[in-house]
Amino acid sequence: MEHAGQCTALRHAILPNVDSTQVREIFAKATTLQDEKEAIEKGEFASLLNEKIFEPTTGYERHHTHDVEYKVDTKLPVEIEEGWRKAIVDVTSVSDMDMKDSKFIDSLNDWLIEKQPISLAINGDSQPFNLARKLFEETALVVYTVGSPEAPALTAQARPQDGEIFGEVPPRKDVDWFTKFPTIVPSPTPGYHAEYTRRFLDDSSKIKLSPSLQYLEPLIKRLSTTARGYALVMIEYLIDACSDGPRKGFGSRTALYGLQRPPLKSVNIMRVTKASSIDSVILQALPFLATNADVQLAVSSDGSHAYLKEYVAAFSIDNESAFESTVKTVRPYNVLQPSEIDEYPLVSHFVTKALPIGHIKSTRSEDDEFIQIFKDSPKWLCVRERKLS
Repeated sequence: MEHAGQCTALRHAILPNVDSTQVREIFAKATTLQDEKEAIEKGEFASLLNEKIFEPTTGYERHHTHDVEYKVDTKLPVEIEEGWRKAIVDVTSVSDMDMKDSKFIDSLNDWLIEKQPISLAINGDSQPFNLARKLFEETALVVYTVGSPEAPALTAQARPQDGEIFGEVPPRKDVDWFTKFPTIVPSPTPGYHAEYTRRFLDDSSKIKLSPSLQYLEPLIKRLSTTARGYALVMIEYLIDACSDGPRKGFGSRTALYGLQRPPLKSVNIMRVTKASSIDSVILQALPFLATNADVQLAVSSDGSHAYLKEYVAAFSIDNESAFESTVKTVRPYNVLQPSEIDEYPLVSHFVTKALPIGHIKSTRSEDDEFIQIFKDSPKWLCVRERKLS
C-alpha cells in the first residue's frame, strides 16, 4: 500500500507467513545508485541512492547493508508515518487463513478507510479478483491494481494519460482540514481556484430537469436563483460523468475509472441546524440524493430542514450532544456540516469532496474477465432516475 504523499514507494505490505529474516533477504536484492543523475541516465526508478542517509526511526530495524528500515508485526500498524523519500516499510505477517477470514478483511477495510493510502496493489497465485472486488467496494482509495504472477501489481502504477486516474485524497471527513479539494490527476491546476460567475449560474437556473429526475424538482425549487443554477449544472455533470457506467481506460493495462459511491458498508452523516442555509444544505446533499449513493446519507437535524425527510430515509432529530454521540458510535465515513456559500467552484471538484473518484485495473491487457467482474459493481456511481413517492 502506498501511503500519503509517498507516491512511488511501498509503505505497508501484507505478506503471508514472513519474518524479519525473510524481509531482510528481500531488501538485500535492492540495487543502489550514486545519485539522481545516474538514476535518470540508467532509467532506474526503484533503486536506493548511496548519498541519501537518514536518521534511524524508532521501532524499526535497519538493514545491515542498505539504508532501508522495516518492521514486521502480526497486526496492522496503529500509527504509520509517511517517511517522505525514505525507504521504510511496515510489514504485516498473516497466515493463509487470515486472508480468507472475513473478520480480518473487514478490519483491513476499516484500516484502509482510516489511513486512506493512495493506492492498493493486490497480488496472488492467480488474479485475486474476489478479494480485490471486496476491497474495492468497501474502501475508497484512488488507485487499485490487481496483479498476477506473470505481471505483478506494483504500488507505483498509475498512468493518468491512459485513463488511470491518480490523486491524493485525505480521509473525506478531514478534507477541509488538509486542503480545499482532493487533488485529482489529470485535471488542470487553475481549475481548483476557478468559480462560476453569478450570471452564468442565474442563466443555468432555467435548465429543465428530465422527466426521470422530476423527483428532485421540489428540492431544486427551494434554492435561490444562483444556487438553483449551480444545482442544475451539478446534475448535468453527474449525468455526463456517470453515463454508460465506468469508463474503460485505453492503455496497455485494463482499467475502469470514474466516480464512485462511498464504501458500500459505510454511512455519511450530514448535520443540519437552523443556522444552516437552505442553499448550503441542499447543495451538500445533492451528490447523494441525485445518485445511487442516496441510501448512504443520513441526516441529523436540530428540528430544522424537515423537507429532507422526503428524500432521506435516515432522518433523525438530535441535540448536539446526541449527534456527537452518534458520530462516535457509528464512525461514519464522512461527516458533512454545510457551511455558508461564498463561492461556486467547478462542480467536479465540489462533488469529489463528498464522493470518491479513481480507477481499478488489471495488469493484463484486454482482460475480459476483469471487465466482467468489476464493470457491474454497485460501487460505481450512477444517477438515480425515479419518481418521487
